[in-house]
Amino acid sequence: MFCPTCGEMAFIRDGEEGKTFKQILSEKNQGFEWWMEDKPGTNSCETKYNDDGSRVGSQEEVEDELPPTNSIRIVKKKTHLELDTEEWQRLGADIDEFNKPEASVETEVPGAKYAQCKNPYCEYHGPAKRVKIGTRKIDFEDLNSVEQTKTRTYEVIKDSDKLQGVLTTGTYMCPKCDKMEVFSYLEQTRSSDEPETRMLTCKDCGHGWREY
Repeated sequence: MFCPTCGEMAFIRDGEEGKTFKQILSEKNQGFEWWMEDKPGTNSCETKYNDDGSRVGSQEEVEDELPPTNSIRIVKKKTHLELDTEEWQRLGADIDEFNKPEASVETEVPGAKYAQCKNPYCEYHGPAKRVKIGTRKIDFEDLNSVEQTKTRTYEVIKDSDKLQGVLTTGTYMCPKCDKMEVFSYLEQTRSSDEPETRMLTCKDCGHGWREY
């Protein structure tokens, strides 16, 4: 389910009789949204920049910011985009994404839905509300959880049907059930200069052994 404040994944549960919860009513900070809208860039706000980072404007405004040509030490001057970005970051240093009123301990209402957000920046914990996801509106008060047992058809596959190797008949005898149908294959169980070991598995009982 989704948090009614930030839209992130949230844990939804039913209220219980006599149980209390710590309510945190987070909400989006309007100042944070304004700060994000004012982010410098070519597409994020009304102010546009040239490819060299200067603002789009008259030639006089651009030349105003150029360093003097007769300076002894040539210092690279920051572009308008860099200056605006630094100012934008300074203004947003203390802006929180969410406003969190002081948490209060409240008694739950039996049957009501409660949401606990998993987003560490939001931490909403309170009554579930109607949220809008795309074009759909979901009211958590109308949700009900139903448990249903479904009958499934299945096919039993014997382990012997999945055994690897070549099925031999009459060559080997199972030491456990004395059957003569045995799966056989070679496997390198020792160092590379040693010969391979023949692994044997009974088709009927699944008993395995090796031939040295």
